[in-house]
Amino acid sequence: MDVIVAKSVGAEPRLAVIVAKRGHSAVERNKVRRRLREIVRTTWLPAQRMGGGGWDLIVRAGPEAYDASAASLLADFERCTREVRC
Repeated sequence: MDVIVAKSVGAEPRLAVIVAKRGHSAVERNKVRRRLREIVRTTWLPAQRMGGGGWDLIVRAGPEAYDASAASLLADFERCTREVRC
């Protein structure tokens, strides 16, 4: 998983989730996308709104995300954003 954080042009934080196709169905891609959105909604966005927002977050999940559990995705997301303090 890759996470990119950039200063937003607006006051509200925004999110983009990119999931690789690589031979998976739309149902499988949407399942991964929904899991990642929920992780960001519950962990990243509350902190951003309390701190004034203004940051864009891009999450790119690789093919290994299809086999990962929700807990594994959460741990990977937290690892990727540990160094980022906006």
